[in-house]
Amino acid sequence: MKENESTQLFIILDDLSKWNPYYPTDQVISAQDYLFSKKYRDLKKAQVINLCIDSSYLSLGHYCSMIAEARGHKSLPSIKTMNDLSVKSLYIGDVDHLSHRVDNALKELVSDGTKSFNLLSVFGQVENKKLNSITKEIFQIFPVPLLEIEFEFNEMSWAIQSLKIVSLNKLDPKMEDFFASKIDHFSNKLWRTPKSRKKYVCDLGILITKDEQLPPSDEKALKKFEKACKKLDVFCEFITEEDLPRINEFDALFVRTTTSISNFTYNFVKNAEIEGLVTIDDSDSIVKCTNKIFINNSLEKKKIKTIPGSYIIKDKEEELQEIIDNYGFPLICKIPDGSFSLGVKKADNKEQLEDILNEMFSHSSLVLVQKFMKTIYDWRIGVLNNEPIYACKYYMSQGHWQIYNHSKGINNRSFSGKSETLPLYEVPREVIKAALDSTSIIGNGLYGVDLKEDADGNVYIVEINDNPNIDSGIEDKVEKDLLYEKIIQTFINRVCDDKFKRSNTRLV
Repeated sequence: MKENESTQLFIILDDLSKWNPYYPTDQVISAQDYLFSKKYRDLKKAQVINLCIDSSYLSLGHYCSMIAEARGHKSLPSIKTMNDLSVKSLYIGDVDHLSHRVDNALKELVSDGTKSFNLLSVFGQVENKKLNSITKEIFQIFPVPLLEIEFEFNEMSWAIQSLKIVSLNKLDPKMEDFFASKIDHFSNKLWRTPKSRKKYVCDLGILITKDEQLPPSDEKALKKFEKACKKLDVFCEFITEEDLPRINEFDALFVRTTTSISNFTYNFVKNAEIEGLVTIDDSDSIVKCTNKIFINNSLEKKKIKTIPGSYIIKDKEEELQEIIDNYGFPLICKIPDGSFSLGVKKADNKEQLEDILNEMFSHSSLVLVQKFMKTIYDWRIGVLNNEPIYACKYYMSQGHWQIYNHSKGINNRSFSGKSETLPLYEVPREVIKAALDSTSIIGNGLYGVDLKEDADGNVYIVEINDNPNIDSGIEDKVEKDLLYEKIIQTFINRVCDDKFKRSNTRLV
């Protein structure tokens, strides 16, 4: 539980005259004052934005972040970020995964023969909207207030050449206005002083994405989570990817946005775990559940029934023909990390199969090909702490072979089939057992297990979702508010258990 003490924000400069273009504020202090004044040394809680001109090793700026960490203050950039960005070999590998997006974006934007240019990122934001997603992701990896990004065209493609921490002296008048707007937003939204409030059992951040097309919980369900928190004396706040720098304000993180290794969620969760937060989803569950091939192999090893099939690599005609001979058409092809039926396609003949595989192999070196099992619904069993908490039947979309039909319907939106929620005692024992057996190989988090049941009563695992839907009027139809309270109570139990363990460790 966090102490109910306000956190103060300070902006540190080694040259206070650099703040002249902006509104005067007593939050702007000199590096020397921060380092040597008793007023700042004795603060228990503070957050500092370090804008010193020199951040090199053993410089004044370097010492400000180092001393901030020693005092238990939160610093942006941190001493680790400063050290990592001081040597190219330490950071360039962390942004390699952006290469394809960087190349695509810059080939579209740069057409005058320019071979290199610099871009100034302000709290992860740039004026060019087409580059914002890239700079935001760099900010998530290296949270730096002002970061100069150098791009270079090497032979055939654009790439990130260097990253450099800079200060206010790099801003021209136009960028000064941009910086002023962003630091105002940043300090008010991300680093604001918490309002005085009573002590809670724990502080929970619920991670969402605004306007997400297929969120794991709809707005009504989110309000019910909020209601459960109030009832159980948990402080909760809905946060977004921009709130990463303040993650240490919370005891626990509940992810209610679609998870993926390739989007911001995995990095967000990893940072939360580093800060000691209880997390659902946890990073290990995200890694395992978002990859259908991992799940398929793990289930087979445990002799848990899955949809018959095999994973293949490109240009293996014999293996592909063997799958066709064994299962016939139609066949189902799956990209390992798809969600909400995305990345899942049905091939009715060999020509379709080859077209689908060629397209999928451009995204993944392995593709899972499975027998098509026609059922009018799939089971979904919600599992938390290795216990079932809800059971649904998700029916296939009308006239479609999947639950989700991503062909655009009314208002250009995807649509899904109807659902039916049942009391757990009405669910066949074999379905519950298969669900619990399957999640035992992942962990003890919150999962949604999809299963098929054939005419003979055999049960097959379709997939395990680390971030299952909990929507108002569907998954909560039987348990109602109790479902939300069970989940919030899990956070309370785990946070209290962690604190108990830490307390015992200190005593020992």
